[in-house]
Amino acid sequence: VKEIKAEGTFPILIFMESHQHPPDVVHNKKIFVNQGGAKSILNEQLLVSHDDSLPSDLIYSVRVPPVYGQLTMGSDSGTSAWRKPLRSFSQEDVNEGSVQYVNLRFNPQGDAFKLDLSNGFKSVDGLTVVVDIIPDIISLETQNISVREGDARALSEDLLNISNYANSLNFKCYILKGPEHGRIANQRFPEDSLSFFTMKEVTEGAVSYFHDDSETLTDNFTVIVNASEIGRQSEAMAMYVTVIPVNDQRPVVTINTGLKMWESSEAEISRDLLYTEDLDSTADELVYSVSPPSNGHVALKSSLNVSILEFSQAAINARQITFVHHGSSSSGGFHFHVSDGINHTPSHFFKVRARSLNIQIKTEEHLVIYPGTRQPITTRHLKASTNDDSRPILYTVVTPPAFGQLIAVDTGNVARIVSSFTEEDLEDANIFYQHEWPKEPLWKSQDSFQFTVSSLPAVTQKHNLTLWISFENHGPEQGSQLWRNKGLTLLQGQSATIDQSALDASNLLAAVPSPSRSRYEVVFEVTAQPVHGFLSLASVRRVRRFTQSDLLVSTLEYTHSRSGALEDSFTFRARLGPRRKRLSRPGDDRMAIVISERFNITVVPVKGYPPRIVTTGPALHAPQGSRLVLSPDHIRSVDPDNTPEEIQYVIVAGPDNGFFVHLANSNTAITQFTQADINAGTVLFQAVGPPATSTVHFTVSDGTHSAARGFVTVEVVPATVSVIHNKEAVLLQGDPATPITREQLVVETGENGGTLYRITQLPRHGQVMMNQVVVTEFLQKQIDSGEVKYRLTDLSFYQDSFQVWALSRKGNLSGTVNITVRPLVRVAPHLQWPKGTTVLIDTDVLDASELGNKTQSVPTFHITQQPRAGKLIKVHRQNGTQSLLGSNFTQTDLEEGSIAMEVFDSAEAGLFPELDSFQFLLKADGVPPGRGALEFQTVPYIPNHHYNATLLNLASLSSTKAPDSSSSPLAQDGGEMDVDYPMVTWSPFGSSVPTSGGVSTELQATAVNEAALSSAGNNLITIIIAVILVVLLLLIFIVIVICVTKRHKMGKHNVQAPPPKPRNGAVEKETFRKTDHVQSMPLVNVRPLNGAQVQWPRYS
Repeated sequence: VKEIKAEGTFPILIFMESHQHPPDVVHNKKIFVNQGGAKSILNEQLLVSHDDSLPSDLIYSVRVPPVYGQLTMGSDSGTSAWRKPLRSFSQEDVNEGSVQYVNLRFNPQGDAFKLDLSNGFKSVDGLTVVVDIIPDIISLETQNISVREGDARALSEDLLNISNYANSLNFKCYILKGPEHGRIANQRFPEDSLSFFTMKEVTEGAVSYFHDDSETLTDNFTVIVNASEIGRQSEAMAMYVTVIPVNDQRPVVTINTGLKMWESSEAEISRDLLYTEDLDSTADELVYSVSPPSNGHVALKSSLNVSILEFSQAAINARQITFVHHGSSSSGGFHFHVSDGINHTPSHFFKVRARSLNIQIKTEEHLVIYPGTRQPITTRHLKASTNDDSRPILYTVVTPPAFGQLIAVDTGNVARIVSSFTEEDLEDANIFYQHEWPKEPLWKSQDSFQFTVSSLPAVTQKHNLTLWISFENHGPEQGSQLWRNKGLTLLQGQSATIDQSALDASNLLAAVPSPSRSRYEVVFEVTAQPVHGFLSLASVRRVRRFTQSDLLVSTLEYTHSRSGALEDSFTFRARLGPRRKRLSRPGDDRMAIVISERFNITVVPVKGYPPRIVTTGPALHAPQGSRLVLSPDHIRSVDPDNTPEEIQYVIVAGPDNGFFVHLANSNTAITQFTQADINAGTVLFQAVGPPATSTVHFTVSDGTHSAARGFVTVEVVPATVSVIHNKEAVLLQGDPATPITREQLVVETGENGGTLYRITQLPRHGQVMMNQVVVTEFLQKQIDSGEVKYRLTDLSFYQDSFQVWALSRKGNLSGTVNITVRPLVRVAPHLQWPKGTTVLIDTDVLDASELGNKTQSVPTFHITQQPRAGKLIKVHRQNGTQSLLGSNFTQTDLEEGSIAMEVFDSAEAGLFPELDSFQFLLKADGVPPGRGALEFQTVPYIPNHHYNATLLNLASLSSTKAPDSSSSPLAQDGGEMDVDYPMVTWSPFGSSVPTSGGVSTELQATAVNEAALSSAGNNLITIIIAVILVVLLLLIFIVIVICVTKRHKMGKHNVQAPPPKPRNGAVEKETFRKTDHVQSMPLVNVRPLNGAQVQWPRYS
């Protein structure tokens, strides 16, 4: 066109007439694919044909792809998951097996996709190919069923279902474990049990569970589904059956033996005495209805006083039902019948027969104890019996002994205080009376304790057992019959004083009646002199006699002769002699008590010696899993020239059943320790493993000499139960609470703190708390960690207590914890006040200033018991007068020096210190009162002797004779003196400063004062001084004669004699002289070790 040309090709398609017909679909079958797998599509499943078309010309186009998978090119031998989905493929690809269906997700209903088929001329649209996805496992879902007793329940699709197969009707369900109380059967043949059934039968409701009408309440069976055509099965599933019971049985009383018991007691009605059965009712549903018994009532153990007329068999099985006997009838019982709510038994009678129980107590001989020792109480001293030999007998201590303790000795010689014991303990001689060494000398005394005997239900009245204490009950194991015969230890070649601390026969005077005691003196006659030394008395060597007074004033000495002997002794006879006559022989004395003993003297060598092991055959007995303190009783070595810190032990072998630890680090085993560690109780043995016996081998050395070898046997015994609550808890005045520790409460069971304590009686005036919360239960480990505390809430009381019940797997025990308020006061210890003087009581003696500072108030002392040996007075320093003190005084009075005490000079008093005290209640604002006492000793007044007291020179106090006993001051409330009180002892001078008293006053002294104090000595002192003066004059005369004789023989020499040296203790002037304000000694403040300030005289 207009000279423009274009060239091209016009295609012409020539086809045959058969091409006008569409291809024929030969195969279109379901494709089976495993879950998550791939499957090639073969021409047996998908095939089309056309007479004039090749397979490569027959093209499939994917119209709708599969939902749960994809079509890819591949083969069964390779993976196709990574390839892109196909959009078209040919019949030739299908014939070659190159087309795959890959499953990506599971669907119980399977999958499908649509294809369009064309041969280039004609097409077939919407060809649907179905894919069946075979799961890995058949998912069988079951539900539990319930059925009435004896009835049937169909196994429907709701109870048995396959969730991951759409068509599972032909699957078979096999019964792996059949039901025990029923069967699985077809509804048409209910008597024949099935071993399998099909899911189609389940869908039709043809399979059921049939109960066998037994009284069982549960059943179960196990099934599994198998599909053999696809090679799949389910997991085994259990179906549980709950049987709804039907009450159609009557209760039957199978046991009704009756009850035999003791009169006026309670006894349990157990299932061995009364029992009812019902096959279709529980024990809770079986209820007893009883008529009122004729000789008592039925009650619960928790409420014995409340009568009940109905109870269940479950209560009997739980041991909660008790029959309480009362009344005069010994034979009786009650009628009853049992019901399960629908059915009941006929009437029955439960017979109860009671008999009386009697207790008899007898003694065969008295219990005699040597003072300070332990003596077993056996059935010879105390025995009880009943008319039933099988019943246990319990002794309960109502009032404990006043001068000792009742104890039981457990394994390992561990003693514990007991408040009750059994007849078996007496038979085994396991109960002891431990006498405490008395404070005052005695020759004979007695103690007792009050008790009751019970063998439930019988309890006796209170009885007393008298305990005789006497030095006459003497044996080789008791040692000395004297009050004290400890012997003497001194260095080689040295001298040492023998005083009352080493030798004391004051108990002989106690054998004399008190009115006549002052007329006698204890005389010691030396029957055998020391071999390696000599005794001296007032410079007289080898004395043959001395008295108790010589021991009191420390004038008897022993001097060692520097020989190599390390032991020495002398024997003597001690007897009573008249004080005012010349000493006579025992045959001339009318007193029958004569004691012959030996006084042992130990000499410490100057040269060194190696340590010596003094324990022989020692043994440790430790409960299983416990810790035991290693004491000197187990291992002890002595070395005269080394301290315990220098004696070193090294464990070289053993033990096999435990190890040693130090108290400061109880988690680390140690192999070295010292004798000082053992003495201090800081070495512990930790028992481990089962009960066994082993040996510990050790060496001991002082670091200089060769080590000595020794051993100790260790025995781990099974754990036992023992309770210790012998110490009271002390609440310091002003503190809000005090911890309850192992000192007050501990039960040893070997369970590492697993003991449970339950408070059975709460404290009346306070609370037991943990973490500021009031509790009634706590564990031993909480006590050990300091979590359990007692808090006093009523501030008007100073004592409280509570009772506990200790529960453990080893046993149960009861105990009482006592709490006492200790006054916050400092009391000077070891006070010695001379008789016939007036002693100032100031803050050096008694001081409550710390309590005053803490409460911002003035503490008040309320006197509850006056002293026996004197009277308290109040000094008025303004006019120099005094008056009798009332029932109280304050801290201000002590600080002003207004309180004093007149010490009586009794004509019957001897030379020995006499212990006395006065008791008081210390009160302040906002704190509970605290009970305490001021203890002191009254001693004879000796001129030129220093006392740890301030003596007042008051003209009005010159007469201090003791009043009659009928007019002696008593406590305001008339009570007796209580020696069981807590107190804080305090030395104003510290532990390293010797106590010494001075005479200081601000009052002007007079001649009458001096005369009064000078006459305070007794007649015996005057006689002694006169005898000493006569002896001195005689010695001076002898010296002059000797000097004159030598002068005539040797001639005269100008020898200047040294000035005479005053004897030890002598003074040049009288002790008590007039003083004025200018001559009084100035005072300086000295702070001792305990931090308290005291006044100490400074000499210029």
